[in-house]
Amino acid sequence: MPDIPASAHYAPFFDALRSAPTALDAKAAADRLAREVAKAGPQSLKDILKTLHAFAANKNSGYERESAAIALTSLANILGAPIAPLLLPSLPIVFDLYMDKGEVVRVAASAAVKAIVKLFPPESTRVVFSTLVSILEAGKWRTKVGVLDAMKTFVAPARDFVAAELGTLLPKVENAMHDTKQEVSTAAIKSATQLCTTLANPDLAPHIPALVKCMSNPESVPACIKALSSTTFVAEVTAPALAVLVPLLLRALNDRSMEVQRRTVVVIDNLVKLVRDPKVAATYLSPLVEGVTKIATSAAFPDVRAFAETALNTLLKSGASANGPPTNHRDVVGETAAALVTLVSRLPSGLLLNGAPKYSSLEETLDFQASMVADLVAARSFNDIEAWRRCVCVYMTLWTDHDTATAFAEAIRLHYYGIDQVKYAVSAAPSDEGEVLCDTLFSLAYGALLLLSHTTLRLIRGHRYGILGTNGSGKSTLMRQLKEGKVENFPPQSQLRCVMVEHSLQGEDGSLSVLDFIAADPVLVDVPRSKIREQLLEVGFDDERQAETVGGLSGGWKMKLELARAMLYRADLLLLDEPTNHLDKASVKWLERYLVSQKNVTCLIVSHDSGEKPYLKKAMFTNILHYVWVTFHSMPLIT
Repeated sequence: MPDIPASAHYAPFFDALRSAPTALDAKAAADRLAREVAKAGPQSLKDILKTLHAFAANKNSGYERESAAIALTSLANILGAPIAPLLLPSLPIVFDLYMDKGEVVRVAASAAVKAIVKLFPPESTRVVFSTLVSILEAGKWRTKVGVLDAMKTFVAPARDFVAAELGTLLPKVENAMHDTKQEVSTAAIKSATQLCTTLANPDLAPHIPALVKCMSNPESVPACIKALSSTTFVAEVTAPALAVLVPLLLRALNDRSMEVQRRTVVVIDNLVKLVRDPKVAATYLSPLVEGVTKIATSAAFPDVRAFAETALNTLLKSGASANGPPTNHRDVVGETAAALVTLVSRLPSGLLLNGAPKYSSLEETLDFQASMVADLVAARSFNDIEAWRRCVCVYMTLWTDHDTATAFAEAIRLHYYGIDQVKYAVSAAPSDEGEVLCDTLFSLAYGALLLLSHTTLRLIRGHRYGILGTNGSGKSTLMRQLKEGKVENFPPQSQLRCVMVEHSLQGEDGSLSVLDFIAADPVLVDVPRSKIREQLLEVGFDDERQAETVGGLSGGWKMKLELARAMLYRADLLLLDEPTNHLDKASVKWLERYLVSQKNVTCLIVSHDSGEKPYLKKAMFTNILHYVWVTFHSMPLIT
């Protein structure tokens, strides 16, 4: 259904705008128009915006062009974020006013852009940038400068979302660096520099100016590669960083200088080792394979060929392919269309007419929401309720009351969350496998470093799981996060009692006797001393040793003490991080026998064979969890 015509009701407001003698008068008239829209409802907005666009296009009246920009500013300021989707199509028209001969019109247009752009949430960055890029490619020089400046305003409020768009955005900005107008080139360099600060990679941060300079001046590539080759990379290299680096590396691989080629393959080898996600590697690193292969097979100097061969092996191991990057795994258009159908199907009945949105401006708003919903679903951001409110609820408040809008957003979130749970459900355990303690899909990060991504942790009661992985892969971090209840979707302590067994007893009162030490535990305050005594006897503490002070115990006895306490906690899951540290061979053998005897307790164990210290033997484990890139594989050892 078309929106309600605005011509009759709003004619006086447009007349006031048209005849306003000063900017202040125009603002007053624009504010009255915006307040009337807020009062009367959004049904006529489409027609109102069409009229304002006509004002902006009137070449014969600078007053009307200025008033149009002022009116759009008032609509943005007074109606706020809910009107953002309807103002997005106005941006090309407002940016066109940047080329107006009248300075007052240009100033009004700049104010309108600022007012509109600040309405959009971080999650809309992809959609808004798509509009801005279209304007950048088609606009004249002042318009291009304005767009490049507008892009920078997203860096602070939407840093991660800007970073995710660098792969598609930077080539467009780089093209602007070579514009014949110096003002455009300068603005593009400043914009790219600001955009690249979203990389969140401390190793690359000092090189951002040089990386941007390579975009504008290819002759600076050798100097940049030299600087990068002298850098020690330690932070994880993610997709945004590769979006900036790969074009530079491709240029450097084609450089005629053997020295530049040698440095480039060394940089590639060092960087690729820090790319943890095989999907990211396949997407961004595959274009490098051909150039590195060429150097490995045909470089004039043997040492350059050797470095290239090493880099090539690292590339292929990471997930890169000689066949080129994979096709885009997301059908954004299709996902958005499907999300729109879902949104429409759940609209309140008062906003529907013959099964479709009642107003075309409502449909436009829903289409904008659908783009963000598609991104939220693709990112599996179902636990971020505030994000769903920003992407759905806020825009529905223009059409219904806040409670209804909130319920609508929550219904959409739960709909997709349910689909996701079914899609990623883990297959049921075999009937003879035993009781499943947890069957959890989770991700794990340490600061900005992704350790595990969408990984399944499936634990069976009575099994003993050994964790294998290289140093720094996140084994101990996983144990700590499990202990502190910070692993997403992991059962709470009320459902699964998880206890970390440590033998340092740091911060504990070492002056107490062994029996008093356990009895003083606040968690065990209601446990009879007789039961504590029996548990201590089970792990080897006779009455004489129970009377000894805790501070005088060896590492092995401290381990036994902690095991006794964990059993009194009635633990379902024991976490042991390198439990054989400070244990002699006899204590290690005792620990193995004790853990194997616990048929009702599951153990998750990190143990190392140092070559000197005793370690837990492989035979005592029922399963091995092996870290591979950003997930781990479960390998049963005993069936």
